[in-house]
Amino acid sequence: MLIDKMITLENVWFSYEDEHYVLRNISLSVCEGVTVIKGPNGSGKTTLLKIASLLLKPKKGHVIVEGTSFWSASRSVREKLRRKVVYVHEKPYLFKGTVYDNIAYPLKIRGYDLSRVVDVAKEFGVGKILNTNVNELSAGMRQLVALARTFVFKPKYVFLDEPLANLDDENKSRIIRIIEKYARKGIAIVVATHMNINFRKEIVSKIAFMNNGVIVKVSKYK
Repeated sequence: MLIDKMITLENVWFSYEDEHYVLRNISLSVCEGVTVIKGPNGSGKTTLLKIASLLLKPKKGHVIVEGTSFWSASRSVREKLRRKVVYVHEKPYLFKGTVYDNIAYPLKIRGYDLSRVVDVAKEFGVGKILNTNVNELSAGMRQLVALARTFVFKPKYVFLDEPLANLDDENKSRIIRIIEKYARKGIAIVVATHMNINFRKEIVSKIAFMNNGVIVKVSKYK
């Protein structure tokens, strides 16, 4: 594995304020392809994703991004690395405005051409509602818009927390195939879920099983 295409957690511990540790001695590398993190609710999956996606600073341990110890780096270096990473919550936040506004946003702030918006919207099944205000959307449609917004600018690392939540069977299949497509293009995608997701096995680099704040096993996908 190439170090410039990896995020690695080394002996990470984390607690919220003065609570007990919700992650204990976590070590895990994320690279190209799909990494699946499985475990029951409350096992620490979401917290692990937030640390690996550079949103939370661990209490102990290190987060290494492309060979750089992230939290020891300068602010400018951290900002540069963070722009390569996207985290999508199970109940994603959408900005005020239309579906188009939301999907176009990451392109606008980076000064990219907006021509991809329509094609990506169609790919994610929201092409016909680009002018709809996001306040009018169902939970499932909000999920699709958030995912379209995530992949429109081709990030390097994507962390998805229960990405199939609120989706019907048709859209679940659609999102699984889209995740596989972007993984083939070299994006490192981490999916945290309690579901059994039917990814093609050649796409999945590893599956980590969590329980009570620890990784109990890491194995190849079967």
